[in-house]
Amino acid sequence: MLWIKNILLEKGYVEHPSLGYKTDTELSVLGIEHGKIVTISDTLPDNATEIFDAQGYLAIPSLVDNHIHLDKGHLGGPWQAVVPMRTVADRIHEEEGFLESFLVNTPQRAQALIDLVSSYGATFLRVHVNVDPVVGLKNLQCIRDVLESNAHRMDFELVAFPQHGTLATENDKWLTHAMQQPGVNVIGGLDPATIDRDIDASLTVLFELAQTYHKEIDIHPHDHGTLGIFEIEKIVDYTEKYGLEGRVQISHAYALGDVSLDMVAKIAQRLATFDIAINTTVPIDTSAPHIPTLQKVASAFMSLMIISTIIGALLGRVISSNVQVVR
Repeated sequence: MLWIKNILLEKGYVEHPSLGYKTDTELSVLGIEHGKIVTISDTLPDNATEIFDAQGYLAIPSLVDNHIHLDKGHLGGPWQAVVPMRTVADRIHEEEGFLESFLVNTPQRAQALIDLVSSYGATFLRVHVNVDPVVGLKNLQCIRDVLESNAHRMDFELVAFPQHGTLATENDKWLTHAMQQPGVNVIGGLDPATIDRDIDASLTVLFELAQTYHKEIDIHPHDHGTLGIFEIEKIVDYTEKYGLEGRVQISHAYALGDVSLDMVAKIAQRLATFDIAINTTVPIDTSAPHIPTLQKVASAFMSLMIISTIIGALLGRVISSNVQVVR
């Protein structure tokens, strides 16, 4: 067993007369077995042999990056400035031109991003990987191999993500094939109106596959305004219809930043009822869901992941940090 001594643990809160509250801490000893904390004590046992001195560092929970794409970033390769695009469809068209050529260096780039996020404390990744008519399952197989080679330092979930549209991807049964691949825990989707051009057909395919293959869902509606709100409400309807409470997450959900707080509260209540989590960002140039309202309404019912992405343009790097509020 590994013993970690001189590790600082938070044990409560102390009220400060002028600064509000601060955490109360104490030096402790942790016993680690098979990667898990099995005991917390004040002193080392006499028979301890494997000992690590934490030198008074504070132990805190590790971070979750609940939305990361390892298969199509430029980090780890030559500098490439972002090409301005106006729509998600434009961005899809751009990547159709480089996905095949990217494959040879995808392991190198994926490893560079894993190294970066793990250096900031992430020990769990939900990885969204393209499954599309251009590369089929090639990205999925490649990224799975890279993640398995990093299993000693982080856990992960694989999302089979139909970036080029649920309907277009499943037209050649690529999503069906992906559902049968080892390690795929989640099926993804996006913009059933503006990408698939048929909300009900898109959601039917998505939820049917999730139910058939016992997968969770992580759908990415980028659409704004009333259209985005309508899509979110339809996702809730389908969650209820298919009995997938607690197995659906919505990423981005920018439309929740475009409507009144009363409307956000109303939708948050429905999300909470069916235990649908929101994974969102702090975007630089567009609206975002009003996090305090979502937390206030749903904190007793649902998990809320807030993924903040800070882009260091001058350094050419991306730093992902995450805050998790769990039920």
